[in-house]
Amino acid sequence: LIDKNRPKRYKVQIWGKAAIGLYLWEHIFEGPWREGEIDFTPSVSTQAQGHVPLDTDRVVLVLNGQEQQKIPCATRWLQHIQTLMWVDAVNCLAVVLLGSKRCTKGWISIYLRRHGVFVVLLFLVYGSPWVNDKDVFQWPVGVATYRQFPVVTANSQMVNSTRPFLCNFLGTETAKSLRRYQTALAQSELTLCPVEIYMDSVPVVEDIVTPGGCSAAHSSPLRLLKAAGALFIFLKDYKELPGLLEKEKGMSQEERTERRRLLEWYSSFHLQMKDRFPNFLAEFLVNFQSFSY
Repeated sequence: LIDKNRPKRYKVQIWGKAAIGLYLWEHIFEGPWREGEIDFTPSVSTQAQGHVPLDTDRVVLVLNGQEQQKIPCATRWLQHIQTLMWVDAVNCLAVVLLGSKRCTKGWISIYLRRHGVFVVLLFLVYGSPWVNDKDVFQWPVGVATYRQFPVVTANSQMVNSTRPFLCNFLGTETAKSLRRYQTALAQSELTLCPVEIYMDSVPVVEDIVTPGGCSAAHSSPLRLLKAAGALFIFLKDYKELPGLLEKEKGMSQEERTERRRLLEWYSSFHLQMKDRFPNFLAEFLVNFQSFSY
């Protein structure tokens, strides 16, 4: 007999056309993965429209809309999905979008279901006044996967070692300077220009509202990290930095060791995102009715 009360399983295919798709798949989901009522499978990001094998009518599309020159490619993929919907090949679409640091991403609004179109869920990297935790959610920027940062597990030496430098300040690194950057993190208590969570060096982040469409409220680009209890030091102005460094000089080794829980926090943050993403999808899929044009 078939149990009619058994939850229905949904198969969701992830199409990635941005590096954050690798972060979603390799760092958050850690490869082929099943959660609750959803089976997730990936698709190769280099395939062109019309050549992606489709074995489900539910798709998560990962797009890069951060720069103006990336938007035409993103819109072509959305239009391709729209074509598939016309022939009932796809019935439900969620989008993970790497948006602008200025929170300006109005170009995608014409595709949202709230405006009568077909994107039922939108996960936005960086902030936006659209974020409402109902159909638009904030999503972490993740890591620069193309720079091949290693996955690091905290150990007692990393946590308890005395570090020779109070802080480091290195700009966005190239492949050539990656080892130098990793060494600086391992030898510093604080990182003043963080590009990666690594070696339990505490990031110092300027907590300001960037120009554009961002706001200091729920749509702040740092909101997600703060809500997750990120072990960062947030400064409203870098004029506060001399006072912070002076305070840091007075900390004991025991106090510094106690604070080095960044990698533990990041692991917990991964788990939160790993639960958050499929839970929102599952809620929509259970109640979703195919959109008709």
